[in-house]
Amino acid sequence: MSSSGPVKIPVSVCATTLQSVKVTCDIIIFNKAKTMIAGGFDDISEEGSSEFANVKATSNAETEFAMGHEHTEMSRPATTTHTGAPIPLPHDFVLAISPSVFI
Repeated sequence: MSSSGPVKIPVSVCATTLQSVKVTCDIIIFNKAKTMIAGGFDDISEEGSSEFANVKATSNAETEFAMGHEHTEMSRPATTTHTGAPIPLPHDFVLAISPSVFI
């Protein structure tokens, strides 16, 4: 195995780990590479959380509890009473992907 081949660096506000895996799978599916390594890192900080809250991208626990929702019912993106829409992702993640290797 060599280290030559495509290099892709997806960058987004969130879900970069998920995008890395998707891009890697697409490259393998379209036969641009046989094996790839995908990974990502999500930096969770007070500043980032505050900015997500400012654009109403996060759930407000006080509002949710006032609506009678339990903590397990918060951030439901498919309901009319939803607030926030997070996607659960690993925060540190590296994955080797190959059609011939079971991981």
